[in-house]
Amino acid sequence: MDDYLESFGIYVHVPFCTSRCDYCAFHSSVNWTVDAQRTIVRRIIVDLHAIDPPRVPTTVYVGGGTPTALDPPLLDELLATLAARFAPVEFTLEANPESATDERLSIAAHHGVDRLSVGVQSLDPDTLRRIGRRGADVARIEAIRRRWPSTLSADLITGVPGVRPGSSRTDVDRLAAIGIDHVSVYGLSIEPETPLATRTRRGDAQAAEGWVELVDTIVSHGYRRYEVSNFSRGAPCLHNVGYWRQCDYIGVGPSAVSTIRVDPPDGSIAAIRIEQSIDHARWLSQPGWTNAATERLSMRDLMLEHLMLALRQVDGVSFARFTTRYGHDLRALAADEIDRLRDESLVVADRTTLRATRRGLDLLDPVLVRLFAAVCRNLDTVAT
Repeated sequence: MDDYLESFGIYVHVPFCTSRCDYCAFHSSVNWTVDAQRTIVRRIIVDLHAIDPPRVPTTVYVGGGTPTALDPPLLDELLATLAARFAPVEFTLEANPESATDERLSIAAHHGVDRLSVGVQSLDPDTLRRIGRRGADVARIEAIRRRWPSTLSADLITGVPGVRPGSSRTDVDRLAAIGIDHVSVYGLSIEPETPLATRTRRGDAQAAEGWVELVDTIVSHGYRRYEVSNFSRGAPCLHNVGYWRQCDYIGVGPSAVSTIRVDPPDGSIAAIRIEQSIDHARWLSQPGWTNAATERLSMRDLMLEHLMLALRQVDGVSFARFTTRYGHDLRALAADEIDRLRDESLVVADRTTLRATRRGLDLLDPVLVRLFAAVCRNLDTVAT
């Protein structure tokens, strides 16, 4: 068994928010009552008890939505169930600054949550106004840091149209001074049919302002870049690392996704990806995963996904692991393209590993397009 695949994750989707940001296209609801929350949480708990995982879960991640938008007794009930049922090595709870109250943080710590991921997005009032997000001022993040004893992570958004250059770097300086352990930085994606899309002219969306300088700033504060958008002072997110390593995971809650490997009779590798209904009424009306959409991922699907996810990480692709999983040597499938990418200083390849360089991580999409084309072309040649 590939040791990378031994990890197993549980993801719980809590579909409630206190307000909806203008850029958000995720499944969540801001029009809810405590009774509505109770109905959803109790159904999630039923599904959690019905899970028969193939291995003991390594990680549990409670996301959304905003889990800290739950009424405190319901948050307590949900986290108590997860702690008793799974006892994970890493237990993450997502939070927004305005709902990360002392009471909710106390509940989380009591049940063994050891990683709090706060959706800061920005500490700049102008940026927050432009994306329609509630304020996350420095004082509030400082208060959370004082109250929270374990790993504290912050998400930032960069590339907001019209924002002054350097705003994100200032945010990083402030978060580093506060003592944030982990930083995730994502370029703004303007999704169709969101309020932000309706008021952003075509072409106004900008690349992350000063991305290279932003990465330099993060690293200068002692954070290690371990994935394209993720930086840690010794505390990487094990749950997300599991996704990037293609470990199995089960998702519980409306719109949650699961991916489980299967072993076809022909000895190849495949997986089943299951997505729960985003419709609350439909999700509630049918037990378990009977209302879920199912997609079968072929060995080729998983091979390309492996290449994409592994190259997002600074550790890159292990040639031996790739061959063990798929029965193909990546160096043989893409030798010429790897050489060209290496000549352009986009990748580094030695006897054991293919890794993106710093420049390659910053330009990863075109690197992947070229590698995918080479791999698929040669797979087709082998098949014929």
